[in-house]
Amino acid sequence: MNFTDSRLSLAVLLLSCALLIGAGVVLAEDLPVSTDAPAKVALPDSIENGGYYLSVTVETDFATTVENTRAALEGEGFGVLTEIDLTAKLAEKLRTEIPPYLILGACHPPLAHAVYVDEGWIGAMMPCNFVIREMADGTVAVAVKNPLMLPVATGNPELEVAARELTAAAGRVLEAL
Repeated sequence: MNFTDSRLSLAVLLLSCALLIGAGVVLAEDLPVSTDAPAKVALPDSIENGGYYLSVTVETDFATTVENTRAALEGEGFGVLTEIDLTAKLAEKLRTEIPPYLILGACHPPLAHAVYVDEGWIGAMMPCNFVIREMADGTVAVAVKNPLMLPVATGNPELEVAARELTAAAGRVLEAL
């Protein structure tokens, strides 16, 4: 197995876990999480809070949204570390078709360092994946993992300050789109 196959396998595994959790197959009591509710950060009304993700529906086509997302990430101090074209990989490996779906694995170095200082194993939840997705109705949406879930998922309240800062930064990226 080469490096690309390993990355694809990891992506499929992570997507499968997310689908299983979303379907309720993995029960909440099976997960080592804090029972505390996530902190609140004021976000614009245009941003949907889906619990574990924040999203926005945009008025641009998929390709333009990808360009705009990259620019907004850069403007907010994020760098793109990874890129997964899930549409192409699923077509290649499974011969199945899904609408355009791109995952940009982004990192904000100062905030990543701040979180690492308080939680050494936080790399298991990094990077901040910004998902650009064409929806069934033809609209395009962009979503990011809700950083406010970091203290909840890790059970480490020390992450709250960095999670608030990261949520504000991610919100500004979504709002810029």
